[in-house]
Amino acid sequence: KGGRFPSAKHGGFSTDGNTNFDFSNLVSGDGSTVCSKKGIKTGGSVEISGGSVDISSADDCINARTDIVINDGALSLSSGDDAIHADKNMFINGGDISVAASYTAVEGMNIEINGGTVDITSYYDGIAVAGGNGAAVNKGQNNTADRNIGISGGVVTIDAGGDGIDSTGTASITGGIVSVFSANNSNFGAVVYSDSFVLSGGVLAAFGSAEKTMAPTLVAGPCISVCAEIS
Repeated sequence: KGGRFPSAKHGGFSTDGNTNFDFSNLVSGDGSTVCSKKGIKTGGSVEISGGSVDISSADDCINARTDIVINDGALSLSSGDDAIHADKNMFINGGDISVAASYTAVEGMNIEINGGTVDITSYYDGIAVAGGNGAAVNKGQNNTADRNIGISGGVVTIDAGGDGIDSTGTASITGGIVSVFSANNSNFGAVVYSDSFVLSGGVLAAFGSAEKTMAPTLVAGPCISVCAEIS
């Protein structure tokens, strides 16, 4: 906390725990008490290939124990926690994804954005690598080879109160148009990573703190990069 939105409220639920919503009145279809505050939750995988999905939830909007694949469709999401969380892989191949509010907008172990329109707003990180069960990966931990954020296509716009793109392993942009706005705070950066960041295609416009934003380890191929500190 302490980023751009210190007292933000997401989906009607405050990030500091103050809410007037009474969850004790929520029941499931069989009449039992609802324990989860997630919108879509599964112990397996989630695949969305069309239609319209509109979720406003106190916890994750979409949560999968394994993988999430989004091929098409219109998703309008607002969350008090993660908008989209996969414990393992996340593939965004198309569709129109809009996250109006979240703590972390997109979170997974391996995240690949290959197409579509992704427009996200977050109180903390925009797109982040995390471990299973929603726990953030310890950046000092070994075996980071399978942790990656890769963008190869689409139009991605990130407005983050913390880090814009945060990978505890590798990151790459090989195509698409990526605009990142992160907090004007020395604790956060537009792009941060642990191992490497390859920029070899597409367009990247990154705005954030000069103290924390990290430059690519490799720049190759036809690409455009504009990085500036927010004043």
